[in-house]
Amino acid sequence: MLKRLLARLALLGAVVLFAGPALAADCQALATQALDGARVVSAEVAPAGPMTTPVPASVPVTLDLPSFCRVKGIAAGSVGFEVWLPVRGWNGRILSVGNAGFGGVQPLNSLAEGLREGYAVSGNDTGHQGGDSSWMKDPVKVRLWGHSATHLVTAPTKALVAAFYGSPARHAYFEGCSTGGAQGMEEAQFYPKDYDGIVAGAPGMSYAHLMMSFLWGLRAADPPGALIPLDKLQILHAAVLAACDGGDGLKDGLISDPQACRFDLASVTCKAADAHTAQCLTPAQARTARLIYEGPRNSRTGASIYPGFAYGSEADPAEAKPLAYGWSAIQGPLAQTFAIPLLRTMVYRDPAWDWRSFDWDKDVAGVDRRVGPDITALSPDLRRFQAHGGKLLIYQGWGDQLNGQTLPIEYRRAVIDFLASKGRGARAEREVDGFLRVFMAPGMAHCFGGPGFTNFDALSAVQAWVESGAAPDLIVASRSLVAAPASAPSGSGTRPICAYPKSARYTGSGSAGDAASFKCVARNPSDSVSQGRRL
Repeated sequence: MLKRLLARLALLGAVVLFAGPALAADCQALATQALDGARVVSAEVAPAGPMTTPVPASVPVTLDLPSFCRVKGIAAGSVGFEVWLPVRGWNGRILSVGNAGFGGVQPLNSLAEGLREGYAVSGNDTGHQGGDSSWMKDPVKVRLWGHSATHLVTAPTKALVAAFYGSPARHAYFEGCSTGGAQGMEEAQFYPKDYDGIVAGAPGMSYAHLMMSFLWGLRAADPPGALIPLDKLQILHAAVLAACDGGDGLKDGLISDPQACRFDLASVTCKAADAHTAQCLTPAQARTARLIYEGPRNSRTGASIYPGFAYGSEADPAEAKPLAYGWSAIQGPLAQTFAIPLLRTMVYRDPAWDWRSFDWDKDVAGVDRRVGPDITALSPDLRRFQAHGGKLLIYQGWGDQLNGQTLPIEYRRAVIDFLASKGRGARAEREVDGFLRVFMAPGMAHCFGGPGFTNFDALSAVQAWVESGAAPDLIVASRSLVAAPASAPSGSGTRPICAYPKSARYTGSGSAGDAASFKCVARNPSDSVSQGRRL
């Protein structure tokens, strides 16, 4: 955390720290603060020191925090939110943080991270509490979770910050990944004046179709013998690397640009004579691989419903955990955990609904009609966010084990095409690059982890973009020795993650563990193979 804070200070120069000592009485006075559409439940000073954050279904985390005013409130009748205000050392900014999965809890760890870096931080529980799926039966709570909870607590957060410090925040930022990334996309598209800068990681912005992707993976692996076990995923991954690793000038166990990968699945599919060998995929397993690469498609027209998985995402050669990086989860567990509960409860309202009954021609439009407006954020019209001066940074791992990786790329293209249709013409792409940039991280799993260089500070990059006009062409990332594939020439060090459509290429000299040994280069469009579809 200290490294990330120092990086921000270096980027932005001297940061003015608003240090006026706040008394406990000033915090307690917020309990009676009038708010528009919300009310304060409690406001009290939390002393500096260790704080254990209870996280359902996880090991509690003990964090060392500075003293802060902890405000708890309720917005829109059911959205629980918290605002943590540093007693000393406020950096003059607000940071709102996103949620994970189906929400239902306060993102306390993210609040703590932002607090330690000097932000006045805000988070919410998305409008329901706990992990019970009964909230999915309530259309109001569905919309809060999927569309508006963050917006509804933003104005109250800003009012509390202004009341506590005696002046409004200079800038407001949002950062989230997965469901939190989708919340960021909702903000940019529908509430463009809430935040000056947004970091949306691995955004679940096409949530209904993401659930269909999970269902598709289960469908692919469901027939007898179709499941690809861990050892066969390793074989498939090794074959993909043999075909495509080195395209960036360096054989290191990572594929920098999977769209340029040429891989023939037949090369690793068992022939009749060797159908029982462990060194190839059976025809049934190869069919599963093909379906996962393709992603869900309309059974009648063949049109893509959601992007498939990228080459190189099949397995982590340094890991053998079933639900870590790789395709184990997409072959069933994701559908059982997320897609089936959502479709049964939110869409069909039928606890006995059988996932095998889903019609890949007729049912897609029905799902979109019933829940799409409340849980989808794919509008390409960002003109109001652009006019506000907002900056949107989307990052996505090429090895994401949940999301079809190319969705942010397709969204960027849709925004460009939209502006071009409004008279921007050839200027559209350059104009979009002025407020929206996409960073694709090789070897990165869902939001964090994976064998690639996956530790980077996107928030500092968007903050510098907003406050000093320094548009990020690249973000320097690092990784630890334990995350490195055995084939990597350097386990630690740094690597640039380039703003799409560029990707990092080794210059041919210098350490492979030094970002300075790479340059961001644009691929020839004719070299790419699209595994996705246009929005």
